[in-house]
Amino acid sequence: MNILITNDDGITSEGITTLARVISTKHNVMVVAPILNQSAKSHSMTLFKAMLLEKYSDNMYGFDGTPADCVKFAVHGLNFKPDLILSGINQGPNIGDDVYYSGTVSAALEGALLGFKAIAISNTSHKDNTFEYCAEFTLEIIDKLMPYLNCDRIFSINVPCIPKAQIKGYKFCSIGKNLYNDHYIEKDKGYFMIEGEPQIYENNPIDCDVELIKQGYITITPILLNRTDYKLLKDLE
Repeated sequence: MNILITNDDGITSEGITTLARVISTKHNVMVVAPILNQSAKSHSMTLFKAMLLEKYSDNMYGFDGTPADCVKFAVHGLNFKPDLILSGINQGPNIGDDVYYSGTVSAALEGALLGFKAIAISNTSHKDNTFEYCAEFTLEIIDKLMPYLNCDRIFSINVPCIPKAQIKGYKFCSIGKNLYNDHYIEKDKGYFMIEGEPQIYENNPIDCDVELIKQGYITITPILLNRTDYKLLKDLE
């Protein structure tokens, strides 16, 4: 297959270089990713500003834009029409409410918006990562997920950062709840930075990404692009 790989951590991040290397053992890979870290940019795109394209190697480009920009440029600027888009491997989890802020997940959603099949992949640690196993698992699971992907649905994969031997397997599950107790710290006069720790919620322990990750499972969550509340819409008719 022809596979486009992008991310939000940036073109030089270990996660994307590992994913590209492993996936390219069996597929034709094109990498287009942000030159700089674009974490938590969600589905934003760049307007009214020219974006720099840098060629790092054959079929590997850095683009000075958001993750969504990178997907758009790969398709419309480089005319690459992938059979599948992979976004990741993200450094840090994209579980629960993280998916609404995630540039990793949004890059996959942009792919679906453009009519392509897409998967987001994340490792759950911000420090000690198991990117190699994440990439190997992604390579193994692609064929199983492909029939269920379409222009309105992506999958988000999260791999717990524990030794491979301790991983219990994978489960398909729902998005849980994990908002943070956000607050702002003044770092310099007039300059503030957000900080916060996850709040404790009572999630379903057998059908929720937040809880299953804690139990040592890889989580795979189907996410829809169309956010219409059809049940309420029907009730309002």
